[in-house]
Order: sequence, then structure tokens, then C-alpha cells
Amino acid sequence: ADPETGEIIETKAQDSAKESEATRLASDASDKPSPDAPAPQAPSGDGDPSQDFGDSPNPSDVAYQAGIAARTSGRKRSAMPPEYRDDDDLRDAYLDGFDNGDSGTK
Repeated sequence: ADPETGEIIETKAQDSAKESEATRLASDASDKPSPDAPAPQAPSGDGDPSQDFGDSPNPSDVAYQAGIAARTSGRKRSAMPPEYRDDDDLRDAYLDGFDNGDSGTK
């Protein structure tokens, strides 16, 4: 403030702070979607799980295919990989692939 008049005098530092605050507010506003903008679309439910959840395969399908591959390569049924032994669903999928995979039924 001016000591004689009491008038508030802004310094260059205050001007810079105001400008940077205005710039920050403007960039925040540009990050927000316009009220007129269409809402984001949900993934289409075309039945393909790899489309809905990225490219991650279903663990049971992987275990089933591993069972088929094990039988095709001549492994013994009891030589199940350890990652399938403790999970009932994965174990069943692996064994189903091993036992039935070459017949085309799942």
C-alpha cells in the first residue's frame, strides 16, 4: 500500500502470480469436457471377452489350452503344472483340456 494515500499498489510479482493463477484456472477448465460434449461410450457387448477386458485371456481358457498342448506333446496327465493344482477351476479346465481337448468338446 502507498504509505501516503493508503492506495494498494500491485507489484510485478503480484501481477505474475495473478497471471499464473489465471493461466492455471484456464487450463483446468480446458481439461473438463464441455457440457455439450457427448458422454463417453461404454464398450460394445459383442460377446467377445477380449474386447471388453483388453487382451487378457480367460485363465480357464489358458489352462484348457495348456491341457490340450500337454496331451498333444505326450506328457502324463499327472504332470500338471503347479499353477493349476491349487485352483479348482484352473485344475478342472486343464484336466478337461487334457482329457477332452482333442475331441473338440470343452
